[in-house]
Amino acid sequence: MPPEFKSETVTDKEGRWSLDSLPLVGWVRVAVTTDHLVNNTFTFDLDLPSAPPLYLEQGATIKGRLLTPSGEPAADVPLNPGSSSFDPFFRNNFRTGPDGRFEMKGLPAADFYVQYANSVSNTPPPFIINSLSVRGVKAGEVRDIGDLKSEKGVRITGTLLEKGTKKPVPNVWIQTFGANFQQGRSGKDGVFSLISDGTARELNINASGFGSLSKPLPRPKEGVIDLGVIELNPGMTLTGVLKSKDGSKIGRRQIVLDAENGSNHYGYTDEEGQFTIKGLEPGKYTANGGAGLKFFGNVKVTLVEGKTPPPVEFVVEAAQIETVIYPVKGRTLDSAGQPLAGVKINLTLNETTQGQSYPYSNLTSISGTDGSFRETAPRAGLTPKIINASRPGYVLVRTGDFQLVDGIWQADLTFQPRGTSLRGVVQNEAGQPAAGAYVSIMGRNDLPIVRTDATGAFSLPDVALQDVTVIASDGLGYGETKIEKAGDAPKAGDTPQVTLKKRPNEPATRAEIEALADQLLPQSRLGDQYNGYEKLFDAIGSQRLETALLSTKARSQSFDWNWNLYLQVLATRDPKSLLERSEALVAQASPNFPQIPALVVRLQARSEDPAEKAKAQAWLEAHNHPSLVVSASSVNELLRIGSVAEALKVNPAAVR
Repeated sequence: MPPEFKSETVTDKEGRWSLDSLPLVGWVRVAVTTDHLVNNTFTFDLDLPSAPPLYLEQGATIKGRLLTPSGEPAADVPLNPGSSSFDPFFRNNFRTGPDGRFEMKGLPAADFYVQYANSVSNTPPPFIINSLSVRGVKAGEVRDIGDLKSEKGVRITGTLLEKGTKKPVPNVWIQTFGANFQQGRSGKDGVFSLISDGTARELNINASGFGSLSKPLPRPKEGVIDLGVIELNPGMTLTGVLKSKDGSKIGRRQIVLDAENGSNHYGYTDEEGQFTIKGLEPGKYTANGGAGLKFFGNVKVTLVEGKTPPPVEFVVEAAQIETVIYPVKGRTLDSAGQPLAGVKINLTLNETTQGQSYPYSNLTSISGTDGSFRETAPRAGLTPKIINASRPGYVLVRTGDFQLVDGIWQADLTFQPRGTSLRGVVQNEAGQPAAGAYVSIMGRNDLPIVRTDATGAFSLPDVALQDVTVIASDGLGYGETKIEKAGDAPKAGDTPQVTLKKRPNEPATRAEIEALADQLLPQSRLGDQYNGYEKLFDAIGSQRLETALLSTKARSQSFDWNWNLYLQVLATRDPKSLLERSEALVAQASPNFPQIPALVVRLQARSEDPAEKAKAQAWLEAHNHPSLVVSASSVNELLRIGSVAEALKVNPAAVR
């Protein structure tokens, strides 16, 4: 809301509330803050006769104390619980007190990474805060994590100025990549200051409208690296118009410039077909567009440093663009088909480009007392899709894709009360119980994996009791069963059974791989535990486990860590395979995750193959100049170097 309309209130003993002096039309986001319930935000239209009921779940608390590297309390430091399950609106609301203690209240049941709240409005502390993983926090729990540790770092400072004009360049992200990722922003005067862990060798600067820049980092002096004035080259600007073959201008379309170095730069035409793309570097580009655009004639553009490029004209054949904005409506129902009020529905609006669907914007809605919800897309040509929907005390059991019916996007969502379980039995092809098999639900990455008991029985809590497919694997076999309808405690003979068929050495179909990849590795449930990957390695085999992990690469922020755990298991179970494919396996991880190449090098050093040992020796010679800054990161760097030297039986004195 605009500042003049912001308002706050307190609920009465019946939970009722009222906000006055709001606009008569539009939409409003209400943020609900409380210590004992999960803090949440809700969005709805102002033209409703009354706000929908807002339901909150029991909240959890994480508390602890932050200490400086010298062991003193660190006061007034902003902290972030770091979980995608927690509403971003509240993530930067926590600070340490004068005694360094903090309490993060109103959290959902989830996994968290307690860390420094990096924000342009926060002045970073003069030390590095090591993020701490806090897993399996339950509703109503108060988790005391004790002392949160920090360590000395290297302060990197400088001033960003525009080349030529010498004007300060504010609000620019500055990043370093070492053992840890650190970032900061320049202020109004162009000055930036951030703390690095001492292992970073390069500073990356990304400023809108300017060319990207990387600066090598020299050795610190008394814990400080002062880069002085850094001049940024204003990026080049390309303007032009998009026309059809008959000369008419084409508006509201995306233009993409593909650079020779593989980077992409985007612009959109206005109603008159005009577009502007900024921040370009000298070089050669090729123009293309989204779905429904076929380019003709010249699509090549060459930008020469020091020369202002003339306006360009691209000629295309365009399919008819959608101009109608269709309303988005739906209903939330309980298992008896009755309206369910107060359901929070998160939607994404997708646009189709070059045959691929991409998120354009997100919407959040709340179902009213009649179970209905409605939203309006910001523009035409967007298709709604439900991301998730929730209401305390209920489980989403069925949701379909939106269907365009009579000019309205429509969908129904069905819920069932929490507390029910889907029970069944897993057996092998001989009809014997499959003890210890992994069991989950196909298509639901947010649900737990359970294991069967000695009789092959399993119980999946809070999952749909109908229209689901149960999948299971014990390593020797894989099976799935479609459940049309099941009771809470099925009678003998009605219990869902899953029969495991012996799996071949190679997966039978791509669909089978994807089913295992999606369901046997939901990261939030399996946990970052070495023994968990050992069990999965035995259960589904190396190839399937590897495929499963790679399928999470695009969406998982912890892929590098999980990939490292998998390679550790592979190094002990099948070291020959790891060495034979080492280059390809290492390439899957970020170059800023040094543990993975070091793992491979240690294995090469222990190999009996002289060629492999030579690779390890070459790595050691290239990395025997570790950081001189004493920190946890630099100590880890020394340990990695030392472990390779030990495996090669190199005199430690030769390692500097």
